[in-house]
Amino acid sequence: VRLLVQQAELLAITEEDCFSELPRDCLLDILARINHDDLDEISTMNERMRRVSEKSRSKSVKIVAEKLVVAQVNPHRFRI
Repeated sequence: VRLLVQQAELLAITEEDCFSELPRDCLLDILARINHDDLDEISTMNERMRRVSEKSRSKSVKIVAEKLVVAQVNPHRFRI
């Protein structure tokens, strides 16, 4: 997940933001799979990520995520 944060920081530098395009339910599902420390880091990305990470906190796992891959199946569907 730290890799996700690093990638998000890099995207912020290039002014691209893939997370903004994800539907809220997809973000909630992704964030429910990571631990609280990583949620804290993700919540600093922007206001939307702060709100979604707070919502995910009660459902988040207590283990470190090793790898998470999100693939876009079509313009309206993502696969985790």
